[in-house]
Amino acid sequence: MEENEKLNNTETTESENETTGENISSQEINPTEEYISKQTFVKTVREIVICAAQVIILTMLIINFIGRISVVQGQSMYPSLTTNNRIVINLLAYKFHEPRRGEIIVFRCPRNPERDYIKRVIGLPGEEIAIIDGKVFINGRILNEPYIMKTLPDESIETVRLGKNEIFVMGDNRSNSEDSRSWGALDEKLIKGKAELVFWPPEALNICK
Repeated sequence: MEENEKLNNTETTESENETTGENISSQEINPTEEYISKQTFVKTVREIVICAAQVIILTMLIINFIGRISVVQGQSMYPSLTTNNRIVINLLAYKFHEPRRGEIIVFRCPRNPERDYIKRVIGLPGEEIAIIDGKVFINGRILNEPYIMKTLPDESIETVRLGKNEIFVMGDNRSNSEDSRSWGALDEKLIKGKAELVFWPPEALNICK
């Protein structure tokens, strides 16, 4: 009996030692887990920073070489655009095709190249433009203009024939726009890009047309 009790005591002691050993091992692992956790955090932060940098670089490339954000000043394009509208300008649009009638473009003002104007393309190279009683005629045919609110009944302009690289531009707000009616045809070399999208204010969100 005494021998059995001694054996039991011995087994109990060994078992306790094993348990203690497990605890020691567990304590030794904790610093490693903490280190791994820190490494994971650092890696995650680094990936976020790299991703943010890539987004910023891509945005700068888009803004400077593909598109540009501009703010409309004035009411010459009302009601299509109004003052303080934020719009996206496509700088590459006319690298692939010529300006088309009805498109809204941004260009350097012929009288002051340091200023940018925004108007609508009305006449294309080689065409004859005339305004009779406020109505626009292209090669003798009246132009349908659903984008303007009203015409100027008393306005008339003698026929203008556009050159090979010239276009005729006008603001939608015909009574409040300085355009080809006052300074003549626009050289295509002065065009900077095509207005694509109104994105601000949110309620004005719309494709330029």
